[in-house]
Amino acid sequence: DGVIKCWKFDQANSIFTYNGHKNMINDIKFVGKSKYIASCDDSIHIWSLEAGLPLFHIEPDIGGGFNCVQDSNNVHMFYAGDVQGGLYSFDMRVGSKPVWDWILPTYQGGTKGIGIFHDFITIGQSAGFITLLDIRTGSIFRTWRAFNSGLGQLKTFGEDNVLVSSSDHTTQLWNLTNPHSMSPILQQTFKGGRELAFDTASNSLLSISANKLSATSISIGDTRSIVKLERVRVQGERNVPLKVPYSALKAVDLHQFVLIGAEDGSIKLCY
Repeated sequence: DGVIKCWKFDQANSIFTYNGHKNMINDIKFVGKSKYIASCDDSIHIWSLEAGLPLFHIEPDIGGGFNCVQDSNNVHMFYAGDVQGGLYSFDMRVGSKPVWDWILPTYQGGTKGIGIFHDFITIGQSAGFITLLDIRTGSIFRTWRAFNSGLGQLKTFGEDNVLVSSSDHTTQLWNLTNPHSMSPILQQTFKGGRELAFDTASNSLLSISANKLSATSISIGDTRSIVKLERVRVQGERNVPLKVPYSALKAVDLHQFVLIGAEDGSIKLCY
């Protein structure tokens, strides 16, 4: 419904509500070392975490719309991707005009996920492609197809890996140890879960399928003994599984919590 609420873990009631969006929200991230929040439907809204007030918003080009946002290693910068395969860098000191932008081939689909990998940006696109960009020069180092089906989510894992999920309920772990001289290595494929709902906590991959939350242990060794799996079922409060399907989850590493959002609008805190 385009409404954003903010809570503190030690308070049952929300701190504030932000009603600035007109459409369903595609993504929301802390940016600027968690001083600000970037949220996007088709447009991007930057607002103050402390005051809950908007600072500025960014409108897409005609026929476009923003899919995702991502914080950067620079306290003033963040990245955004759109439905036309564009990637943009914004400086919050400048405002709504991008510092630079790239438009990737349209056959690769819209930008669905962005990850920071050393001096590279990893871009996941809706047609199943992953692209590596050099932040320093803007050069495209490599593009490869991870899925024949649609790509749903992308997230960096550790120092040298990226996790991507697809619409066929598959999640892949790719190793990007040396993008200059070798092709990315497919470390492991995980089956099950929902394509838009996974996160990582410590060395575990968390995913949801209907009303079940699963944790998969990830242990990366050499390229021959890649990953060990240990699936467990994490249930709702009082050890009773929720009947309402989950639609989103977020791991909070600092407190070892997992936030899960259900399709009826409720949020559960698991630990």
